Amino acid sequence: MSQVTYGTEKVNKKTVYYAGTSVVKGGYLVCYVENTPTGGTVSNMLTVEKPTTENLSFFAGVVDQDDVGTAGPRFLRIVEPSKFKPGTLVKAYRTGATGDVTTKLGVVATSWYLAAASASQPQVAQQAQTGVTSGAEQVLVRLLDVGKADVTTALTGTGISAGAGTSVTGASVLVSLKADVVVLGSAINNIRTALIKAGLMDIS
Repeated sequence: MSQVTYGTEKVNKKTVYYAGTSVVKGGYLVCYVENTPTGGTVSNMLTVEKPTTENLSFFAGVVDQDDVGTAGPRFLRIVEPSKFKPGTLVKAYRTGATGDVTTKLGVVATSWYLAAASASQPQVAQQAQTGVTSGAEQVLVRLLDVGKADVTTALTGTGISAGAGTSVTGASVLVSLKADVVVLGSAINNIRTALIKAGLMDIS
């Protein structure tokens, strides 16, 4: 398999609306605005803002490199993480201590930059170059499938956040998933039996 070179692969881009007033430029990280309607917390998938403590779970993507940087409010083009194409190579601002190509990176509240992810941060990217200094600079990173990263953390970590004031272990998450699979299998079997009785399905 040939190695992907930055700038040569097709990436998922999306136009979103930035409602803030700060200057935003290529390589900055943005998150979807958090809404809290009746029934729970969701994200507004069209409007973005600077990362905050409240919206860290709603990572939207990295502002496209063609954006030279102007103040909002305005529309932005972002490169999105994709479950169908994890590992998209992009340039993004990173700050903090020097890392290597195994360093997982996360979004930081009140910052436009990536940093080495702590246990409490969603992992959204992996560093893809060496020779990174300890200052703030743009580096090559690979965007992760955020959903997959969260599940992996849940199943292999010592614990994950499960809402205000609660936590669950990775083992309990795995048990819950197995129970769901059993229930689903039973439901499928019941549907199959009903179809056979109605003559709508052959026994084979």
